Amino acid sequence: MPSFILSAVQHRLKAELQTMENQIIQADKKLRKQVLVGICIFILVSGLLIHMMLAYLQECKSLAETDAVMAISNISHLVTIITIANAFVSSVFALYVFSVATKVLKSGRFPPEGMKVIKDTRLLTGRKAKRMAMGHILIGIVLLSTNALMGYLHLILDTLAK
Repeated sequence: MPSFILSAVQHRLKAELQTMENQIIQADKKLRKQVLVGICIFILVSGLLIHMMLAYLQECKSLAETDAVMAISNISHLVTIITIANAFVSSVFALYVFSVATKVLKSGRFPPEGMKVIKDTRLLTGRKAKRMAMGHILIGIVLLSTNALMGYLHLILDTLAK
């Protein structure tokens, strides 16, 4: 193949790649609204749960003055509930993040084809997309590591309760 044809093909491929990398994926306004509403609901529910948990811990503090073993047992039960809730929530988020990373690695682009975004997002390809996928994998590992930390805390409280 003559070198001028090969050069023209390479130039065209580079131009197409640059065009793809400068492409902006438009935000889905409906998805953005749903995410913001979900975050607001999450904050409200979390605030209510924290308020209830603090009241329960205050009761445990009062109980500790008369029966320390029972107070530790009550706190251990609370940590069990928190551990189970954390395991569920963090595992669901980690699975989602891992699935996005897998799609990015398979497609070689971020966001993957068909994925809706909540803000205008520049399309990443090649090495930048792979880095984004690795970042997602790291986030998933950090999310799952909270399960180990909560399990360890639960184990410590169980040994204190005995």
